[in-house]
Amino acid sequence: MPDASERLTPNFTMPEYDAEVPLQVESRAGNRIGALRLLLLAALTPLLLATQCAIHEAGHCVVVLTQGGHVRFAQLGYWQVYPQPTVRKEEFDLLLGFGGIWNQWPMMMAGSTATLVVALIIALLLPSLSNAGVRRAATALGLICLADLPFYVFLPPLGIRHWILYGGRDSEPTMAAALAGIPRGVFEISVAVVVAMVLGLYARALSKRSPDPDRAETA
Repeated sequence: MPDASERLTPNFTMPEYDAEVPLQVESRAGNRIGALRLLLLAALTPLLLATQCAIHEAGHCVVVLTQGGHVRFAQLGYWQVYPQPTVRKEEFDLLLGFGGIWNQWPMMMAGSTATLVVALIIALLLPSLSNAGVRRAATALGLICLADLPFYVFLPPLGIRHWILYGGRDSEPTMAAALAGIPRGVFEISVAVVVAMVLGLYARALSKRSPDPDRAETA
């Protein structure tokens, strides 16, 4: 005869649930979203590079124009696009021809200086950007702009083009520094320090990003 403890013990077992299934579904969804973001970023990369290039060349133009010079022509590849469309014999990724008289080294330095300033501005604005998509696009543009100066300074002396697959073969900022009387070693160390400081701003801004609202609600 069963004792009292056996009579009071319910004769059933709790059904077992696979706790890993929801986690697997969430993980797969997260992987898909991550893959879509990477594809979108890859699709935007040519546009971001073109934007960086426009900022770089605008820096050259501003210095020349403020010193009384003018733009004689603009060439992309074999095609001259300004002042009138035509085909030229020599190919350039992007070439601006200037007329008038201006100080040479500020004009040469202005391109990468412009992209550096834009990269710094974006780094300072990142903490105030609440939209995740805008933050990612701004971060990508800022880092591409930031890469302009060190790539231009350190890659051409190694026989590598400014942007590896395209761009100038001579270090324009280093040549400008030489014309300004700045020793090459001092200039290169200064570039490395400045770039590292701006990278620190990006790392700090991204580490303080606001949490995802959807995840905050389910936490």
